[in-house]
Amino acid sequence: MKKDFENILDESIKLVLSGESIDSILARYPDEREFLAPLLRTALDISHLPKIEPSPEYISTSKINLLREIKSTESKTISGFDILSAFRQLSSVIGDFWQTFSTPKKWSVAVTAVVVVVLFASLGQFVFFKSSPVMASTCILQVLSGEVNVSDVDTGSFKTGLDGMILEKGTQVKTDSDSHALLTFNDGSTIKLEPETILEITHLEINEEGAPVIILSQLIGRTWSSVVDMTDTDSRFEIDTPSATAVVHGTLFTTEVTKEGETTVSTTEGLVSVTADDEEVFVAANQQTKVSKGKKPSKPQDIPEPESEVSIFITGLAVGSLVDPTGSSTGKLPDGTEFNQIQGSQLSMSGVDTQVITVTNPKNGNYKIALRGLAESTVQYLVQGKLKGEVVLNFDGSLDPEKEQDYILDFNLKVTEESIEIGKFMVKPMGGYNPEKVVKDKEVKEDPPGKNSSENTTDIDNSKKEAKPEKVEKGDNNGQSDIDTSADNQSDNKNQSQKGKQK
Repeated sequence: MKKDFENILDESIKLVLSGESIDSILARYPDEREFLAPLLRTALDISHLPKIEPSPEYISTSKINLLREIKSTESKTISGFDILSAFRQLSSVIGDFWQTFSTPKKWSVAVTAVVVVVLFASLGQFVFFKSSPVMASTCILQVLSGEVNVSDVDTGSFKTGLDGMILEKGTQVKTDSDSHALLTFNDGSTIKLEPETILEITHLEINEEGAPVIILSQLIGRTWSSVVDMTDTDSRFEIDTPSATAVVHGTLFTTEVTKEGETTVSTTEGLVSVTADDEEVFVAANQQTKVSKGKKPSKPQDIPEPESEVSIFITGLAVGSLVDPTGSSTGKLPDGTEFNQIQGSQLSMSGVDTQVITVTNPKNGNYKIALRGLAESTVQYLVQGKLKGEVVLNFDGSLDPEKEQDYILDFNLKVTEESIEIGKFMVKPMGGYNPEKVVKDKEVKEDPPGKNSSENTTDIDNSKKEAKPEKVEKGDNNGQSDIDTSADNQSDNKNQSQKGKQK
């Protein structure tokens, strides 16, 4: 009895995977040769593919994309579920996934079909067939430095937090004495936990109007929040502390809670509403309020001027970001993504072609400036330091990157009461290494483990200088720092200057 085609295909695949040649197999089934040949070649090609295991970070961001797509549709119940529409949404996510592995196109149809089935099975239950119009929002953990602990919602026990973890409502996050963590929500808002901070996610959802509602409980420690502009009046970003409640709709602010439960809210940009003991005050930019347990919030006062300040100026067809010693970063990516993770930092523009990143009271340690060229043109950079408002450091240089050529400027920063100094300054091609940890719409930028920061260093071009934004009024930093601008330590940098032109 002649075997049907399905059994022939099954047996033929087993034979080709065991090492028998395709021609030999086709000789057994001449009548099925036309249909059997391409299938066997595809099966053989797929067998040579590396095992595809998407990272937890990619799964997390893909989940965010999927939730956003579904939120924009009206099909939120099983009765209104549109298979074709959902398949198209999934195809977009899978397309990004497939490009990550750079596999030949001829295998994509077969393998993508398998991935679609898996995603439908794993995501369908909690997304597509959810009967309630209120959907779960998403919170992703990024470990910036040190060890971070995350509680189990069911048992309350803590475990080590990992990059890309999706955190649920009811989860507590704890940082150690030397660790920093970042939580990113699906609207793009972030909150960074400084050392010895405990934060609980008390409410996390996208409401019936499609607006994010994020409510956090900060028990102790210090956080830095970067909240996107919430144009929807139903949106909410709230931090509850033992003594106060802070609500915002797009701003940069710090929340600090002491062991005694006293709360200090300091606003860098925007406006924060602080309520305690049935009284509400509004804390504008460069203001702060303090609240003790059981007391009303104090009248907002101006934040004291910072003792020190460092600004990075990037001029030309490029975008840049700054990564501080804690692994936090502030800046911009070529696709327009902006992020602010460094406490007290601000991102702005000076004129039409100069990006400025300013950090108040910067920490001592290693910093990285990521410069990403947008075209073949000269890019100038300047690191300017101030003590009590007076410029004491101007350190500048320029690069001539080719289009899409990216660089990392690596240096040590030392801030004292008398001076701000730069030491061991190196420039190296980025080479696909992204120093920032940023959750974006399409992917997660992560510092790859084991990356050698001393590789591929190159000399700085000191022949072109940018006019300084401000003149140095005091301090003599020139020559005090060990400036290394090449891989073999042969060249001296001439751009750490004591004087400069007013910009």
